[in-house]
Amino acid sequence: MTTPLSIGAVATLSAAAELSGRGGRSRLTKSDKARIAELVRVWRVGEARELSKSLGQERLDLSGVDLAGANLSEVNLSGADLSGADLTEAYLCEAHLTRANLRGAGLAGADLRGANLHRANLTGANLVGANLSGADLADADLTGAYLREADPSGADLTGANLSGADLAGASLYRANLSEANLTGADLTGARSAQDAIGINLGHDRVFKGAPDGYRIQRSRLSGRDYGLVRTGD
Repeated sequence: MTTPLSIGAVATLSAAAELSGRGGRSRLTKSDKARIAELVRVWRVGEARELSKSLGQERLDLSGVDLAGANLSEVNLSGADLSGADLTEAYLCEAHLTRANLRGAGLAGADLRGANLHRANLTGANLVGANLSGADLADADLTGAYLREADPSGADLTGANLSGADLAGASLYRANLSEANLTGADLTGARSAQDAIGINLGHDRVFKGAPDGYRIQRSRLSGRDYGLVRTGD
């Protein structure tokens, strides 16, 4: 049986391959990126930004680098390009990632408690099992992101784009989903959806699965799904 983690891992590899296939915009060599990544690992982010800039990159370029398991708590990576980067099980508590590009990044099992991901690009990112409790994800783009068994409890997802995201088994307790786009999201077995703030599960929404305590409502006339209702209603 395929596990959620392996599904997410395959997704991350696919996203990374797609980014690679596009050629990317980075002109840095693997050696250059390794030097920049090492500076970030030891919290010398200012030097990393200067090195990246001296090599022709206006924004901190960490695209595709290996930062798996790194302790980056409270580090300021705002605006950095981390597309396709491996941040598996990285410690990113209260890290500053505002407007960072994390497209296709591997963040499975990462600790992002209280992190600032406001307006970050997390399209297709692998966040399987990640801890996002209390994180700021307002207006973030999580289109097609993998959040199976993730914990965004208490996170601010106001205005976030979660269309097509995989939230199966995720905990939505006290998550603020006001004005969030959940169209086509997989909510199968998602926990505490009834305690989420501002979540719209109405009949103008289409979902791939129902969270705990809900069922998909189907039109008797057309046979089409059109939103979720509480079990027993």
